[in-house]
Amino acid sequence: MLRTFINILIPVLLSKIIADAAMGNIREVLVLTGAVLLIKLFEFIVFCVSDNELKKNLSVNKHICKLEFYKFFFERPVHELFSLKAGETKEKLNDDFETITKKYTSTYPQTITAFLSAAAYLVYLLSLSKWIALIFFAFSMLQVIPPIVIRKYLQVNYDNCRDIEAELTDFVVGGYRAFLLIKLYKLDIWWKKKLAGLHREYSKIGRKSIYTGTAESVLNDIVNSVLTYVTYGLIGWLVLKSIVTLEVGVQAIAVSGSVFGLVRTMFQVIRDVAVSRAAERRISDSPTAAETEDARISAGNISISDLSFSYDDNELISNLNLSIDNPKISVIKGKNGSGKTTLLYLIAGVLKGNAGEVRIDGFSSLELTASNYPGELFFLPQEDAVFNFTAMELFGMMFPGCKDKVLEMAESFGLSRALLLESKISELSGGERKKVFLAAAFAVDPVLMILDEPTNSLDNGGKALLKELLNQREGRTLLVTHDVFLDDIAEHIYVIDKGANDEDV
Repeated sequence: MLRTFINILIPVLLSKIIADAAMGNIREVLVLTGAVLLIKLFEFIVFCVSDNELKKNLSVNKHICKLEFYKFFFERPVHELFSLKAGETKEKLNDDFETITKKYTSTYPQTITAFLSAAAYLVYLLSLSKWIALIFFAFSMLQVIPPIVIRKYLQVNYDNCRDIEAELTDFVVGGYRAFLLIKLYKLDIWWKKKLAGLHREYSKIGRKSIYTGTAESVLNDIVNSVLTYVTYGLIGWLVLKSIVTLEVGVQAIAVSGSVFGLVRTMFQVIRDVAVSRAAERRISDSPTAAETEDARISAGNISISDLSFSYDDNELISNLNLSIDNPKISVIKGKNGSGKTTLLYLIAGVLKGNAGEVRIDGFSSLELTASNYPGELFFLPQEDAVFNFTAMELFGMMFPGCKDKVLEMAESFGLSRALLLESKISELSGGERKKVFLAAAFAVDPVLMILDEPTNSLDNGGKALLKELLNQREGRTLLVTHDVFLDDIAEHIYVIDKGANDEDV
């Protein structure tokens, strides 16, 4: 509002300078000119300091908001997080977040300020002349044309750009993960062609965005030219016809740029809100954990009813019914492709079945969130995560302030303190990585531990310790394994094949 006051005060002083100059009052002209310069210097200093402070506070609060948003985002059910692709996640956590925060940190505050300033300008223009106020109001409405004409194209381009950017990211990440296979099977030519095709599509959408932006810019330039010259001409005509005084005309012309710029800002909100709504839809397109019952695992009893799951028309599990509520250690066996690993993912709440349900202690596995991991449920997939940080850093994140137990467990698996401290998990051998995650699992000692092929890559010493630790555990353990090494400690062995299961005690 201070800037609005200054923008109104300066035209008043300018009109007086011109009037005094016409009358030959040199002293008054110099005094008023000095006053204008001082006011502009004051405006520069005040807004330079305030804008810097505002940007600093905005940056700090945006980071706080982003941390809260991450917390909110990762409280989603586990199966939703697992189903997100790398590109989609990047778009949601970065670009869409920035778009939404802009709505609340910039768009909305600017809108409120703009309407307050508009009210001040309206009062000022009416005080000059109702004809001046009418001219400004009528011609300001012309500025609504570009945003309304362009709006739907902007929103479409926004959606298309985000989608193709996400697809590009996913394709590049997939190529990185499958780099060895691409080289071994000479798929590099296919991969490059596919990537080139995605880039062509991205360029095509980008050109549309450029054309849309250029069209909006041209329309704005045309409208601004009309506003400027026609407004000046009409005000000059009013002065010549003595409908308004020269002083009033000068003030009106001097303030016209600020008024039209203000109205243009108000109409830009239409475009910004349309884009932010698209971003909000992308981020909030699925329910959050807050909308589900607070699941708690206390015993680890598993009940599976009429469970079915298919992937790309390939039925992996069909009408499976299974109850695991007594044995401390249960083993699931079956042929390759029988759905063993998929079943573990469904029980852990990582995948969502096509039909039926999995319940743990009466709660749907789809209600599980990050708060249930790893203290209540620890799921160790067959393929170990390849992190780009050390095992000690991993333990520090999982056991903040209390790493002694997990370090002792890791060392009992034969991992040296130097290896845990200095080597990144991505640099470890398969057996060493397996031992790192098994050490974390047994240090957590969850209510329910789910292990997929835990003996893979383990040496004989590691297998022996694993069997001993499983025997000593009080909690429930469910594991998939081809290795008969653990069969003698299993209280129940379930053999499944797409849902049909036989039970051996």
